[in-house]
Amino acid sequence: MARTSNFTPEMIGMVQAAIIAGHTYEEIAKQFNISKSTVGNIKNKIDGEKASLHKIKDDENYRIDVQLMTSLKNHLDALNAIAEVAKDKDYLRGQKASDLSQLHTTIENHIVRLLQSSTDESSRE
Repeated sequence: MARTSNFTPEMIGMVQAAIIAGHTYEEIAKQFNISKSTVGNIKNKIDGEKASLHKIKDDENYRIDVQLMTSLKNHLDALNAIAEVAKDKDYLRGQKASDLSQLHTTIENHIVRLLQSSTDESSRE
């Protein structure tokens, strides 16, 4: 029986298609005149490629999660800085009540969205 290195890419592709279609090793071995261990080697290659793709996806998800958490932290820090300024008595005296009300409502809305976003992210894990 031949080694997979002696097969054309088309032959390996047909064997892979048969594996993916759910045919047994014995059926594939008979159909392509190869050993069951060769079929197993080709399947292992498929499994290895799938594992590599899953790892890439997991790495990308991790990077996105880190970026989201960094963004959430930066926005929360900015909102905290704005809230600190808004607590200053001199600042407060120079502002209209309606403007202060709008500022506090805006800060509150942003904090609620940030909290919802962080809760949504942590519930995915």
